[in-house]
Amino acid sequence: MAGAVKPKRIGPGSRIAIIAPAGPPRADRLRKGLDFLRKRGYMLRVYPQVRRSLGYLAGDDRQRASALMDAFSDKSIDGIFAARGGYGCLRLLPLIDYKIVEDNPKVFVGYSDLTALLLSIYKKCGIVTFHGPMAAVEFGRRLREYTISHFFGTIEGEVSPGIISSAQSMAAPPKGRSWGGISR
Repeated sequence: MAGAVKPKRIGPGSRIAIIAPAGPPRADRLRKGLDFLRKRGYMLRVYPQVRRSLGYLAGDDRQRASALMDAFSDKSIDGIFAARGGYGCLRLLPLIDYKIVEDNPKVFVGYSDLTALLLSIYKKCGIVTFHGPMAAVEFGRRLREYTISHFFGTIEGEVSPGIISSAQSMAAPPKGRSWGGISR
């Protein structure tokens, strides 16, 4: 891996895949989140496994990994947003075809247990991933304008990610490089 690969910018008109690599989201929050993203001008493809329920997971490991791999390999998909986080993401790591991911860099967004997927993709493919809001969590609730402007500004290319000043956050920013939520 020579350097970080930045996926192409996305914006209104881009097609976003909504997947659930962990558990299924609450239906009401998913609906609100999808409405929010559509109002911003995004076209959505919600994978059927998002609405599956197998115990506490949104389908078995292969179904969840298949949705992720399909979203990366589908040339019509510009970005991938997780519906929600939670347990189960780590179980997908051995099922990922990293060559497909590497050949199809896309904006990939999530957090919580999805951090395992985000870091794995960065480590094995060099693709920048985004620790950010999810479809049925933050987008399914009321978001602060600061979060909306900075998140969409970053993925749409209007804002360069940088250090958040202490005036903008509740605590002083970490010193050094932040990686996976850990200051290095």
